[in-house]
Amino acid sequence: MGPITYREAAEYYRQAAALVPAEAETQRAEYLNLQGYALYEAGDYRHAQEPATQALAIPSKAGTRRPSCSISARLPSGNRPSGSIIPTWP
Repeated sequence: MGPITYREAAEYYRQAAALVPAEAETQRAEYLNLQGYALYEAGDYRHAQEPATQALAIPSKAGTRRPSCSISARLPSGNRPSGSIIPTWP
């Protein structure tokens, strides 16, 4: 089996996030962050925003560490949603 695509990785991360138990919200946030990053790297900027935003919301609710964020200024202007962010864990 060869390397997988970013789009395939995003689907695996989505599935992993769905399987995380409720008490492990930080782990779920990490999977959602990775899903957003994989979609971003696949060029699917519009769909990358939702899991990235969800990942940011989880740690603040759980009172645990918060991911650092970068504004998606690297996005081509035609694909840059207003306020778009891609979180990254330190």
